[in-house]
Amino acid sequence: MYSDPSIAVESTQVQCGKFKAPLCYSDVCSAPSSVNQTIELFVKLIPANEPETAMNIWMLGDQIGAASDSMEAAMVQLTNKLNGSVNIYTMDPRGSGRSTRLDCAVRTNNPLGYKMDPSQVASCAQKLERTFGNLAAFSPTSAAHDLFNLISKLSNGADTILYGTIYGALLVERVMHLAPPDVTGYVLDGPISTTGSYYYQSNADRDAGEVADAFMELCDQDRVCSSHFKDTLAATIQEIIDNFDNQADSPCFELMGSIKVNLQNASASSYLRLTNSIMLSTVLYTWIPQLVYRLKRCQLQDVKILKKFVKFLNAYDYSESPLYSITLQGLINYSEFWEKPTPSLAILKKRFTDSTAGEGTYDELPLYCAFSKEQSKACAKYDFGKYKAQGIIYKRDQYWNASVSIPNQASVLVLSSKLDMAAPHKYTQRLLESLDGDNKKLISFDFGSGGTLSTTFVDLRSFEKDTCALEVLASYIRNNGDLASLDQSCLDKMPEFEMILEDFNADHLMTLINTTI
Repeated sequence: MYSDPSIAVESTQVQCGKFKAPLCYSDVCSAPSSVNQTIELFVKLIPANEPETAMNIWMLGDQIGAASDSMEAAMVQLTNKLNGSVNIYTMDPRGSGRSTRLDCAVRTNNPLGYKMDPSQVASCAQKLERTFGNLAAFSPTSAAHDLFNLISKLSNGADTILYGTIYGALLVERVMHLAPPDVTGYVLDGPISTTGSYYYQSNADRDAGEVADAFMELCDQDRVCSSHFKDTLAATIQEIIDNFDNQADSPCFELMGSIKVNLQNASASSYLRLTNSIMLSTVLYTWIPQLVYRLKRCQLQDVKILKKFVKFLNAYDYSESPLYSITLQGLINYSEFWEKPTPSLAILKKRFTDSTAGEGTYDELPLYCAFSKEQSKACAKYDFGKYKAQGIIYKRDQYWNASVSIPNQASVLVLSSKLDMAAPHKYTQRLLESLDGDNKKLISFDFGSGGTLSTTFVDLRSFEKDTCALEVLASYIRNNGDLASLDQSCLDKMPEFEMILEDFNADHLMTLINTTI
């Protein structure tokens, strides 16, 4: 390991290192003799004050294809919370970041620039086949083997706890199948792996709609919020969606059409669904009812506020880090999280249009067909998958959709938010039921999105204090995974959804938007 001056935590340098790993593990794949049989793995460490004897924590991030940079803030928060008493590791999973990259020099096909153009897939597939052979080498199971080996290689003999959020939780769950003896605790934050009724990205718009509906019911139950709508919030949004595309002369229609989105040829109502999806984050909860109220009314003052809001959305930087691999994201997403055979374009689009929120997953169908080379009715209309190389896809292995036994020496803590679009709560509940063993606990939060660690604030109007999930995680680590000793008292301080009259004040909203941009 070597010091990295790019991050300093109370005068302690972050340490980084690269380690060799086999391209293929024997139970996952076999690599052709013509390719390099080893890859590199990049690991990052915030060492404890006494690293030789401290407990070891591994933290894995939420997004497929992303490097470990997204976990740096959480690592700093946790080391400060625990006063530097633990070693905190993270890694760039194989295929991403500074580990051996799975990538092609390709162009993107949308304004936000984070989806590959399907016409580029054939040349990319040819390159990847020539360089790596079987792409199961970059599956979550392969990454779990990496983590299993690194835990042993870097261990100081102390116990280890693994934390992962969303996709990182899937990696942690895969490691649990391998049952490393040094691991005494597994923390799954917003897990998307389950058994039985599986999480599919191809069904994400329907899932997002269910979460959005649950949020809107909170407005209906709130006196101030509900008083601003003749009907329910959900009914008002649906009315706007139904009418939007027939109101081309409306200034609000024109404004919604100026939002940068990742859909091709999107309608104004699609923009609204996408906006609802973006807005359903803890920081912006109180904005949603106000903006619906102003879209419905669409008076001069409302247009002024909506212009500022659109500027806020368009100012957001959606670009990915140069360490991000869109190829790895597509490989894992379409291998692990897409229904097979794929639903038709009509079905996928209906899931979006039947929802009041969503990302428009239907727009990915041509890319799925290009990656998978699937011989199905839905893919037959596209030529993108008609190339000689193997697809950018792999067969699901024995751990896909399989229940796992909790190792004897370990416990499992599961964290979830009931309003998380990225990791819907219903899948978390199913995962908990599928875990074989009793030493497990689910803590559910009413609010939070994109995992709980950075979003479960005890005040929905102030986001400066530590989150409740961070408090719970710190307690779990202090007690070395002993669930009976877990301090979860912060749950009693968690807020209820409540709007005040000031929330609907135009000047107040303008101030909020101005200070957020």
